This record gives sequence, structure tokens and C-alpha cells, in this order.
Amino acid sequence: MKKIWSVLALSSLVWLCGCNKTDEDKSIPIADDEGDIILRERDPDYPLTDYVAERLTNRLNIVGDIYFGNMVGRSFKVADYPLESLKNIGIRVIDIDKYSDDYPDAYYSVPIKESRSTSFSFYGFDRYETKSQVKDVIKDGYQINCLLFKIGTEKTYSKVFTEESSSEAEYIYGEMNIKFCDRKYELFMPEYLKNEILYKYLSPGFVKFTYYYTPKEFIDSFGAFILTKFISGGKVTGLFRGKRKYSQYIEKTVLEKNMNTEMSVCISEKSSDGNDSESISSNLSIGKSTQKFVSETNQFRKIEFSINTVGGLPVYANFTDARELCAPTVDLSTWCNSLSNESNLAIAELPAGCLIPITEAIEEDNLKEILYEYYKTGTCVWPLTKFEEPKIYLSKKILQEGTQYYTHLVTRYGEDVLIRTRYLPDNNDYDRYYSEERQRVGALFPHLAIHARNSLAVIYPQSFQEADRSEFDVDFMRRYVDPLTGKTYLLTHDDVSGELIGYTLFDSRIINDYGLAELIASLPEADVSGVAEIRKKYRLIAL
Repeated sequence: MKKIWSVLALSSLVWLCGCNKTDEDKSIPIADDEGDIILRERDPDYPLTDYVAERLTNRLNIVGDIYFGNMVGRSFKVADYPLESLKNIGIRVIDIDKYSDDYPDAYYSVPIKESRSTSFSFYGFDRYETKSQVKDVIKDGYQINCLLFKIGTEKTYSKVFTEESSSEAEYIYGEMNIKFCDRKYELFMPEYLKNEILYKYLSPGFVKFTYYYTPKEFIDSFGAFILTKFISGGKVTGLFRGKRKYSQYIEKTVLEKNMNTEMSVCISEKSSDGNDSESISSNLSIGKSTQKFVSETNQFRKIEFSINTVGGLPVYANFTDARELCAPTVDLSTWCNSLSNESNLAIAELPAGCLIPITEAIEEDNLKEILYEYYKTGTCVWPLTKFEEPKIYLSKKILQEGTQYYTHLVTRYGEDVLIRTRYLPDNNDYDRYYSEERQRVGALFPHLAIHARNSLAVIYPQSFQEADRSEFDVDFMRRYVDPLTGKTYLLTHDDVSGELIGYTLFDSRIINDYGLAELIASLPEADVSGVAEIRKKYRLIAL
């Protein structure tokens, strides 16, 4: 085996040194950091776009001021806890002004004027989803893993309650929410209009940022959901942790019931006018005015709590340090009364079905797959921290009776697009093939660097021949430019499976990154009725 590899390495060296260079390509091949061979460097007249600089110049205009009238239709993160935090609000996804002009009844608000409180407890964070019903904020029909919500919640509890324990089973957790509701705001999106809304009324800024941010950057900066409704007002969130007095086994439901009892007796709420349904102004305090903690259920050694407020005076804008329940009560009356000033209101509640996945507003399958993984795992697993330089890679597999060759376009997203495969029965033909393929693909992509992946040369114990094929069939390719967005679609097919494939290039900057302006100009126009037909028939891939 070592002898075979030595022969291959020597042969490759002979080829590299003996290649006839054209006048425009006289550089001596060198190795990159990964050991691949650089056959041609990128055309210096086609510098890569600095997307960081481009998006910084536009971000302020795109994000803009946030107020109740333009919160619906924006992107939404689930990173900050509680979810009602305004820090979770992102950029405009839907152009509400334009949508409302065409459909005046699609966006509306109605008064509510009521207060309500809820509490629940949970034995371990695996039960958080069931007890909190947090997933209800996702519109019916979308499968979102609770990990997405559990991660942020567990992180917050761990930060607030810093004491470590030898056994997590010692603790029972609880959450209390008191909401003062003012108005409900809703963007009406009937199913029969959804596709039109998410095409015709997308914010230009959102569309641009979809391609100027990497998937991870986009999720971290703006979120992976669209907010369609919310209730304004104010909210108090209390986090509780109780340390068990006894170590014997007790049913989880019993432990949680005991914790609910402990939380309920430490909240004192009284409306200032005696009518909770009509007032958002109350006298509210949390805690027990006792010098020593006494468990109501005789099941806890101690109970700690921390509070956070959304809306009103920002006295508890962050969760407070944990304090014992027997400490002096926390008087929230001043904060409650500050809600009478409408300028102090924020998001008090996220109603059921208020969030839809942002994938609904993205048409490319490769970008959707990254987001689907985020919905399933709670983290973005996309491996790159920045866009890659698009380039061409040539590689091969050495078989017993021949060689399988591959030509790939590596995209900004680090994904491989198959340009061509080719099988040659003679293992000694790869010098000639690489030289010819280098010239052929170099003419197709005249401004991109070309690399050879020698590290992928593998000796297989038995012969295996793949069919010659391409996912980027230029002979069949047609172009379509969307008159609404200016996005270019390169429509082609997989010449083996017959699958229709469309490659999207958002604007001239991305086209320049690939050096594809000449190719696009040479292509005939596609015989399609518009984007709706393309979305229906083609698997779309963002370049």
C-alpha cells in the first residue's frame, strides 16, 4: 500500500511540474493550509464582498425604532428569558405598512384591560415544557423541540440560583407570572394568503440580511421566528427554588403540588380600585414577612426566589439576586402604578400560536435545513463562522480498474455543488484529465480559484463506477430575474435523476463573488410564469 501511494504522489508531482501553463495562468501550483493543491488563484480583479461592512451600513435603517405599531411581523428570538423581553424582538420580516395598505383589516389591535396570574412547578427541567406549556406560543402545525426553550430557561435558573448541590433531586423549581394586560395586537395571516404575504410583502431589509448574514449570525442576531401577535402591558416573573426537607421517594406530581402551595401564599395582590378586570394598577408584594422560614407543607428546608419585570419602571429589568422567602417582602406597588402610563408598557404576554418559523419566509432548501436543525436541537450546527470564498475543487477516487473524477463548486456556505463526474478506465489518465478539466472548468468559472483535493485519493479494494452526472448542467440552464426582488434564479436539473434544481443569487455582489456575470448574461431566459412556479417545481439552493 505504501508503494502505491508513493507512485501516486510521484505521478501527481510530475503532472504538476509538467503542466503546460497558459499565458493567463502561469503560477506554480502550491499547497494550501489543508494540503490541497492550488491550481489557480482567485482573480484579483474580483475581490470578495465584505458582508460585515455592507450590513453595518444598513442595519440601523433596517432595524429602526420598535414600537407597538410595528412589532408584529418582526423576527423573534427565544434567547432572552422571559420570552416577553423586548431583547427578543428583531428586524422587520413583513412590511406591515404595505400589507395593511392592501388589506386594511389584516392588522388590528383591541383593548383587554385585565390582570391575571399563573404559576407552576416542575421537578427537573425535563418537565419544564409540559408544566409551562411554553411550546403553545408556536403556531399549530409546526414541530419544534422543547430544547429550544429549555436551554434558555435552564441557563437563567442556573445563573440566578448559583448554589451547587450534590444531588439535583434535592430541589423543586417553580415559576410565577403576574400579567397586567392592556391591548392585543395581531397580524391576521389566513392560510390562503400566507404564500402571497411571505413573498409579496417581505421587507427588503430582511431579504437582504438573509444572504448577508451567515445562518448562525442571523439566528443569534435576529432569531428564527416571526412574531404575529402579542398583548401589551406589564409582567412580573418570579423564579423559585425549594430545597427538600426529606430524602425519601415522593411522586413528582406531589412534590410539584407542594411547591405550588408554597408559592401561592407568598403573593399578595390587590387591585387599587378593587376591580382586577378593569385595572392594570395594583398593590403587589412577593415574599413572607417572617424572620424565619416556615414551610407551609412541611416539605422544604428553604425556598429562594428571584424576580424580573417587563414594562413599567425598569427597577427589576434583570432578575434579582436570589433571596430567601422569609426575607423582607418585595413591594411592587410603585412598579404596578407606573403601568398607568402607556409609554411604560411593553409585551406582557405571548398568546398561543403567536410565533411561526422564519423558514416560512425563506425559499432555499439549504438554508431551511440549517434552521430545521436549530428547531430540533436548540443550537445552530452550521459549521462556519463566516462565509467562505467560492472556489472550484477537483478530486478523484482511485479504483482497481479506473478513476472516478469529481468537479465541485464550493459555495459561500461551504457546501459542494457537483459540476461534473467522470469515469476513466485507465488509472494513468488523470494527468491528462486534470489538465483538460482545469481548462474546461476554468473557462466556465473564469474568476474563481481552482484547487485539487489530492487528500481524497483512495484505493478501493473493488471497482465501483458512478454514472457521469452533474447538478449544475449549464447546457440545460436558464435564467430568471425576479422583478420584485432582483434575485437571479439559475434553473437547471440533475442530469441523472432529472430533479429540477434552481440556484439563487441575491444581488450583484453575490454574483461578483462567484464571477458569474458573463455566464448569466449568456443564458437564455427561462420559460416560467414567475417565482410561484419556480418555488413549486424546483429545489432551490442559495449560492
